[in-house]
Amino acid sequence: MKRTTLTVAFAAACSKQETAPSEQAATSAASSSAAEQLSSRTMPSFLPSHTPQGIPTGSAKEPAMSYQGMPLVAQLDPGVSAKVVVLGPEPPSGDTKAGEESADLTWQITFSEVTKDIPLSPSQFNIQDGTGAFHTMSPKGDPLPKTIKAGRTTSVKMHAVVPSGDGMVRWAPDGKHVVALWDYIAELD
Repeated sequence: MKRTTLTVAFAAACSKQETAPSEQAATSAASSSAAEQLSSRTMPSFLPSHTPQGIPTGSAKEPAMSYQGMPLVAQLDPGVSAKVVVLGPEPPSGDTKAGEESADLTWQITFSEVTKDIPLSPSQFNIQDGTGAFHTMSPKGDPLPKTIKAGRTTSVKMHAVVPSGDGMVRWAPDGKHVVALWDYIAELD
């Protein structure tokens, strides 16, 4: 019954036809019932947490997960945080061969809104591919600065040889505890 009412309401809205008051009341009751049902449920625990602005916030205790181009806030210690955006992967210059199983891919990592200086080294980054294997990341081009300076925006390029498929770029500022992860898909065909 509810499904029919919602279908009638959707069809009426699409065709811009007037509905009878009794149909409007039934549609409204069905809609608010569905909205009430959704608002009474908690979000699944595997989804990233959000700050009031809607940006996921991660820490060593509860890492944040994002994806290409979407920022997250890394909370390292009380009073020490940074907004981080990852772009990529970028394929190597030139074409990859069709059916290639792995490639040297590059990611650009940008740190902004840094509240205090944060030490930086290549050993803080790695890739975990879809099979669970880990891959070391290295700086691409210029060496990494030793510190991400407070109040400045810093962009670095990191690369790794990874297999085709999905994976996660991981950042562990202390070298042990991951605070942020970014999902990616490496399509090498």
